[in-house]
Amino acid sequence: MPRITCPAIDDVQDAIDKASGWIDEAADKMRGQIDALENLRDANSELRKCAEYWQNKADELQVEIDDQAEQIRKLEDEVIDLKREIISLEREFS
Repeated sequence: MPRITCPAIDDVQDAIDKASGWIDEAADKMRGQIDALENLRDANSELRKCAEYWQNKADELQVEIDDQAEQIRKLEDEVIDLKREIISLEREFS
């Protein structure tokens, strides 16, 4: 007569049920992590857009700074020329 195998079958079924529960739990956690990664992807995209905006602003301001610096150099040269002209006129009329 064969031995009674029902308890062994029950043990295997219990182990499968427990493993199934762990797998489902792990899958839920993984889905949560996937959602978190997608949120991170969205945040990174927004950060890149902000960085691009501020880089463009910085580039525009640098052009403005360079233009103003050139204007200052021209005005300084003009001041030097005017001082020379004043000195020349003072010598001429003294």
